[in-house]
Amino acid sequence: MPHLPALVHQSQTGFLKGRHITENFLYAQHLIRHSTTNNIPLAIFKADIHKAFDTISWEFVLKILAAMAFPTSWISWVATCVLQGSSRVIVNGLAGRFINLKRGVRQGDPLSPYLFILAMDYLSRWMVKLHQNGTFLLPFQHIQPCLLYADDALFFFKPDTAQCHLLKVVFSVFYQISGLKINPLKSEVVILNATATLALQLANILDCNLTSFPITYLGLPLSNKKLKREDYVNLLQRFKLKLDTWSSSMLSMAGRLTLINSCLSSLPVYFMSVFRLPKWVIHDIDTIRRTFLWQGSSTHARKLITVAWDKVCTPKQVGGLGVSDINTFNLTLLAKWLWKWHHQSFSPWKHLVVNLLTEPTIFPSHSPLCSTFQELLPAFRVITYFKISSGKSASFWLHNWGLGILCYSYSDLYSYCIDQHLLVSTFLANWNDIFGLFRPSLLASTSACQHLTSLLQTISSFLSVTTTQESQQPDQLHCTLKNDSFTSAAFYKFLKLLPQIPSRLKYIWKLKVPPRVKTFIWLLLQNKLATIDNLQRRGMTLVNRCSLCQIECESVFHISNSCSFFSATLQLVFNLASIPLITFSSTEAALISKEMTTTSQQLLAITCYYLWRERCSRIFRDVTSPASVLANQVIEEWTFFQVH
Repeated sequence: MPHLPALVHQSQTGFLKGRHITENFLYAQHLIRHSTTNNIPLAIFKADIHKAFDTISWEFVLKILAAMAFPTSWISWVATCVLQGSSRVIVNGLAGRFINLKRGVRQGDPLSPYLFILAMDYLSRWMVKLHQNGTFLLPFQHIQPCLLYADDALFFFKPDTAQCHLLKVVFSVFYQISGLKINPLKSEVVILNATATLALQLANILDCNLTSFPITYLGLPLSNKKLKREDYVNLLQRFKLKLDTWSSSMLSMAGRLTLINSCLSSLPVYFMSVFRLPKWVIHDIDTIRRTFLWQGSSTHARKLITVAWDKVCTPKQVGGLGVSDINTFNLTLLAKWLWKWHHQSFSPWKHLVVNLLTEPTIFPSHSPLCSTFQELLPAFRVITYFKISSGKSASFWLHNWGLGILCYSYSDLYSYCIDQHLLVSTFLANWNDIFGLFRPSLLASTSACQHLTSLLQTISSFLSVTTTQESQQPDQLHCTLKNDSFTSAAFYKFLKLLPQIPSRLKYIWKLKVPPRVKTFIWLLLQNKLATIDNLQRRGMTLVNRCSLCQIECESVFHISNSCSFFSATLQLVFNLASIPLITFSSTEAALISKEMTTTSQQLLAITCYYLWRERCSRIFRDVTSPASVLANQVIEEWTFFQVH
């Protein structure tokens, strides 16, 4: 429904394109931190609506649609869909008789969420109207009296008894006309900067629990202070609960890698969208993921870790396994707010920062994300540029608005500038008195004056100073990443690949072989297998002899290149596949060579994998298989993978 966001008040963010659940949380967090910092009394009521989807009145929904001037025919279609609802109770697999419903919208119906938020829009607009006419009092003028996300509601008001009585009347009337009732047992109120006696009195009026921060709002810990260690316990507990449901002992390393990338690494995404994780939390998450990757579970016997975790978290293009770097991923998710700041013409959280906090910046000084945004800005400015219209959004020195980032290319002038954060519009407005923007000592530097003259000439040839000064159109921020659109994934890739060069290891991920073979080859080409020579380097006392040929010392190079058993097995494999075997200096050279056919590279990789399995079988289980058996297993694996 593309036109629905225009109908629903900004205080609602659920089920609407262009709005996100985290916007409500960030709004509440900024407001509460501002109230705490400035010692301003504030009451926060977190309301739980009892069985919201099941109890909403059909008559109320239809009246709301009519009041919003929906076509009569469309309303009748909705009525036909809603009023004919029925249910059956299933007991021991047997469905009972149909029960005709009298209220509620069906969960799972794609139309139901939209009908519900239209009904809740009545409550949000009612609260706004009461605030605007001075009936419902708030400590600040430029804030929303309530935030709604589906049936999660958060109300802000001035902590006094009159406001509590009014709020209770609103809930009572809303229940009578809509059927939606506040559940006092699951609702709670927090009072900031007020006496304990008043707080208890307000909780009694609202007939709900009196609590303190942090509280859980939209699944996240909402607090007026920095989160403590115990506030992260639930996040870390989710990893343990997820791991307990997996039979990790039955998975290969490639299977565990897939689960890490698809599941474990995504568990903290929602949390990281609004919080910067402390280093100890990132360390604990990495410990969980590292343990699962190398040994499956903390309860299993400890296995050898042969590759540093930083290398594992490197993108595949530069030789890693592509596991998400939690710290960098956290930063890229938070960078989304920098992009939204410039691209959302109006949103409640931006309106709050600009009007209430009187700081025209996304990171007010009391914000817990202030230092994080400061850390992100240099990289963010590299991938973005402004298309200048009025010049009132772009920083003259710090943003790229067509001439690059001038604080780098004209660093001497930047050091002389009085206001290093001045906007493009401010610079152009002082075009005829340009020296007034710089310290008088600029005139004593001949080179700086020459650079200033050069800069002014460059600006004159790039844009029309007069037209820009007269323009009222907002500046447009664009992104240099894919499709001129900022995404956290693209920004993450930019940050991880920026300082690095492509690696030879990236070719192994293009091999058309099973994932467990790719993972094995990745270890093999880095000499990270637990061969006897590698174990000896780690201080273990072992007799070094190859268990396959029983002649030479065991090493990664020997097993995959010079071992006679390897050569015999590989020759049998290629004979069975009726493919001529081309000789190369090493397995690595063969796998990345363009002279080798795709089939030859597949067979070589699978052969190396099965030879390593045979080596481990001989050492740990004392079971030996001849080269002919291994060759047949390789062909079977290769054939099966081609078919499937």
